[in-house]
Amino acid sequence: MKSSFLVVTVMFLSLLGAATFLTYIYVEESFQNKIAHLSQENISLKKKNTALINKQNKIRQEVRNRRKLLITKKNDRAKLKIAKAPASMVPFAGAAVVAGFTAYEINGYCEDIKEYKKFEESLFGAIDEPPTEEEKYICGLNVDEVLLPELKKYSDLSIEWIVENYDDLISSLKKEFDE
Repeated sequence: MKSSFLVVTVMFLSLLGAATFLTYIYVEESFQNKIAHLSQENISLKKKNTALINKQNKIRQEVRNRRKLLITKKNDRAKLKIAKAPASMVPFAGAAVVAGFTAYEINGYCEDIKEYKKFEESLFGAIDEPPTEEEKYICGLNVDEVLLPELKKYSDLSIEWIVENYDDLISSLKKEFDE
């Protein structure tokens, strides 16, 4: 009886050992499968992340190019405004109004640039580029310094023109209002 008990015990322990070994193999294989799956998922995520970073860099470059184009356009408009302002000034006290509107428009150009830079910063964080020369020109432009010499010249010409044409102006005005 002792020997049959011993045989049964050995058989039971053998089965238990085999079951434990098979469970260990199954668990180990399951871990290996999970590790392989996670490795594949990690590779896939790295590829997607790289593609996303490339796309973000492309968008960042396009926004940067758009900002530079905006600044160039505003710079060209500001220079054109400055160049046209004296020529378009009206002889009768219109010079100050034209100069004021010119200053207002150029200030608006600078505000447009600042607004666009804030938009760009909201998308990508701080911009690590220094302001361009064109941007410095537009935002640092003091219209009074540029236009005052021209305003003075046109003011003198306006007075001269009024003095020379006073009689004709009066007769034209009388004629206009009498009719």
